[in-house]
Formats: sequence, C-alpha cells, structure tokens
Amino acid sequence: MTRGLRTARMALAVALACAACASVEGPPPGPSPFRTAKRIVLVRRAADRKAPRPRDALDALKESLDARGYEARIVEVGPGEDGGLRELDRLEERLASRLFSGDALPGRVERLGPEAGAVVARLGADAIAGHHRLDPWLAPTPSAPVQTWGAAPAPLQPAAPVRRPAGALSLVAADGSAAWFPWGGARADQDPRALVNAAEAIDALLAALAGSPDEG
Repeated sequence: MTRGLRTARMALAVALACAACASVEGPPPGPSPFRTAKRIVLVRRAADRKAPRPRDALDALKESLDARGYEARIVEVGPGEDGGLRELDRLEERLASRLFSGDALPGRVERLGPEAGAVVARLGADAIAGHHRLDPWLAPTPSAPVQTWGAAPAPLQPAAPVRRPAGALSLVAADGSAAWFPWGGARADQDPRALVNAAEAIDALLAALAGSPDEG
C-alpha cells in the first residue's frame, strides 16, 4: 500500500468517526428540560382527517394530561399542510425516522437543535408530544461488504430482521430537547428495560414532564 493511499484511508476513517459523534448530541446538563412545560400540543398525523378512527394512545395521553392540570390540545397534520403545520409535520417525520433507524435511545434526552425548538415555540407551546405507529419487524438495509483488493466483489447478504417497537410517543421541548418512549414489539415482555404497552409509555412521558426522565 502506498503512503498516499494509507494517508487517505486514515483521513476517511477519522472523518467518519467525527461524523458519527456529531450526529447525536448527548443529554443537556441540568434538570429535565420538560419539567417546566405546562402547555402541551399533541400531534396526530392523519392521511384523511374525515375518516373514522379508533381511540389511540394520544387520546389517553390527553386525558392524563388534563387530569394533571396541563393545558393540552390535539393538532392533526398530514399531506398538503402549509406554513407552521408543514414544519410540524416535517418535525414529526424526523422524529419517526430516528425511531425507524434505531438511533433514538428510549427515554434518553437528546438535543435536536434550535430549529426543532422554534417549531414548538411557534405553536405557542412549551412542548409537543407525538404518537408514532411502527412496524415491529423491519429488515435493515444490507451493509456493503468489505472489499479486499484484488478479490472478486462479494454479494450483499440480507440482514436478519431487527425487532422494532409497535408504537412510540415522542416529546420535544421548546429548547429543542427531545425524548422517545417506544413500547411493545416482539419479545418486549422478555426485556426488563422495555415498555410493554402504551400505558407504560404514557407513564414514562408523564414522569419526564414531572422532571424524572431516564438519563441512561
């Protein structure tokens, strides 16, 4: 291997490592960023707002918030939104993508950045809570095999399915901090750290609002 090729590979490895570290910011220091939230907007994504729908976790969350004195209201977003609702819909897509990719750590507070907090503030809220329906079994994208110089290209090997939760709640504060509360999925009852159902996810979100999120 030539000196120039070795140097280029080392530079690429360092760049990839730095990018991975910068992709997710750690929890903000100090008390829970959700502790002072009193005005909560609950976001429901609906392709057809006129279609009948069953009661879901967002309805139960609103009842729990109302009973505890929070000012909670539901906002529905979907295709074709304009202005602030379009920004809110995009933020919900971003939150859902973190869940699908497995980047979001359950209950851990992370920083999404000031642009996420600005969406919350423009709604006149202290925080927004979203409800995400997920496929519990998703096959991840096959990773590219390591290529050995001079060898024939290796075929892509399909990866084994990865367990995903059946659903999740998300919480975003006006400072751009966020937390996720996924529940269910295959064998969730065998994992002592997992939230088994929507009721447990609601309890975990309420605990975060009370100032006791899981920092792990």
